[in-house]
Amino acid sequence: MLIIGLMSGTSADGVDVVLVEITERDSKLHVDLKKSLFVPYSEEMREAIFQISNPDSVRLQEIVALNPIIGELFGEAALSLCKVAGCDINDVDAIGSHGQTIWHQPVAIPIGGVAGRGTLQIGSAAVISAITGQPVVSDFRSADMAVGGQGAPLVPYADWKLFGHPVEDRLMLNIGGIANVTWLPAGCTRDEIIAFDTGPGNMLIDLAAYRSTAGAQMMDVDGQLARRGKVIDEFVNILNDHEYFDRPLPKSTGREMFGEYYFRHAITGAASNRGIKGKDFVATITAFTARTIADAVRNYLPERASNCDLICAGGGVLNPTLMMMLASELPGATIKRTDEFGVPTEAWEAIAFAILSHATLTGKPSNVPSATGASRPVILGSITNVNVA
Repeated sequence: MLIIGLMSGTSADGVDVVLVEITERDSKLHVDLKKSLFVPYSEEMREAIFQISNPDSVRLQEIVALNPIIGELFGEAALSLCKVAGCDINDVDAIGSHGQTIWHQPVAIPIGGVAGRGTLQIGSAAVISAITGQPVVSDFRSADMAVGGQGAPLVPYADWKLFGHPVEDRLMLNIGGIANVTWLPAGCTRDEIIAFDTGPGNMLIDLAAYRSTAGAQMMDVDGQLARRGKVIDEFVNILNDHEYFDRPLPKSTGREMFGEYYFRHAITGAASNRGIKGKDFVATITAFTARTIADAVRNYLPERASNCDLICAGGGVLNPTLMMMLASELPGATIKRTDEFGVPTEAWEAIAFAILSHATLTGKPSNVPSATGASRPVILGSITNVNVA
């Protein structure tokens, strides 16, 4: 089955697009990556996404208008991928789109006398289908939440299918805007997987780099700012006192907890009061990120998880300072990249949603209840096809 996977994460820097051929033989999934592409958002579009994800500035009409706009960008990204891959879009069996998350609410809040939870990803599947002429699998998180889950993390199913090993323990780490881990003990079943969001990944580092360079840098390129700065350990300890890090599993989070609002209201003022600025500020936020990942491994997983292969993906892998700090925090782990297993680090999440789409189209449950808290396995995603045969 030839599938295009579309993914834009909490960093909201653009759309990762992959073209993969997925086959299943002897209950094993085989994924052949044909082509990958990154289509960046314009600076104006990225700012618009941040604005509607911010409770201080959100306007309902902008959410409504951005839904088809993001869908159009996703659809055009799929066509661009086909063009560079030399593939006819009509040869593609389906498109899997995660969409752009603007709010994730895994903990129930009272509304109208009723407690409710939910999650919202924009990027109209109907628009994507109309532009490409192909069926689109989307809205992956709702089915898991419908049976009591948090709707996240969802990548563990793909981690298990591609990286599970019969005799080796493996720990998967994805460092996107938010970081998440998947523990795959040797020969594990779906029910033995442990997975959760550890907290901030690139998100706070990007914001720190932007603030420290007066807007000249959207991220800490190659970790250069942090490498030249001094880590203020006292401030790392203060930040590490956030209540999320002590929550029991299952747990998931996003920009709504560790985004601009948190950065502006809980970090910047406190850092300024202590004279922490510039490169030292970026270094300290980077160290805080590494610490939260390592603490999550130490506090929530079996002891042997700190001493096995730590297989990493996501944009954070490209920050050598962050990875060096993480290696220092977990000295017993053997840090590897998914590239070593034939999976480009930055394309992994898009590949994962292509895998989830394949499961949807073949009628297989693809959530991991032990990770999300769902009451049972369910088939994820809705299929949208606006085209007449």
